[in-house]
Amino acid sequence: MSNKNFSARSISTDCVNARLVRNAEYSRTGLPLFKCSSSIPTELISFKNAAQSKDAHEWVHFYEKDDRLELIWESPELWVKRLKRFKGIISPDLSIYRDDPPYVQGWNTYRNRVLAHYFSEQGYEVIPNIRFGAEKSYRFCFDGVEPNKPVCVSTLGILSEYEDRKFFQDGFAEMMRQLSPSTVIVYGQMPGMIFGEYQAMGIPFIHFDTDAQKARKRGES
Repeated sequence: MSNKNFSARSISTDCVNARLVRNAEYSRTGLPLFKCSSSIPTELISFKNAAQSKDAHEWVHFYEKDDRLELIWESPELWVKRLKRFKGIISPDLSIYRDDPPYVQGWNTYRNRVLAHYFSEQGYEVIPNIRFGAEKSYRFCFDGVEPNKPVCVSTLGILSEYEDRKFFQDGFAEMMRQLSPSTVIVYGQMPGMIFGEYQAMGIPFIHFDTDAQKARKRGES
């Protein structure tokens, strides 16, 4: 049986998107590296609303349900073209549930980095979205991200239960320790019990409301 390599792989059978990382260098855990932007967004728009927007100053975020994000994974070349008018992207937020098997958590972290690498290669400004689970995920979920650069996190859906807040607080502390980000962008609520001590240290934070928060402020149901 002949050895298989990328040159023998047809695009139609490239189910793992190996073509996107042909030129990549890799981190210690095997995640593709990418250039992390030093720019700071002034406006964010969700992936689902991007098609209707004409504002080239917006950055696209992907804090969406996973089934929508599969569209990007399945057709990355298409979306690279469609989103080209925007200022940059926050790397796709493929979920890491702490009760998922470690392999699944690692796979979604890998896919985050693959898409970040590919968009960066195509000339996009890319800020890494950092998603972490329980302590075991710390071995890989911060890997492949440049330290001392802006990062983005979301608190969407993880603040209502004490246990979820505690896991987020612990993971956020570990992110700060490992990455020492120059700026932290937060999509969603910013409770002082989690972020206050870091704000007191003078670390820059940029806050963006979720679509639901914006709707409430406008008085929509």
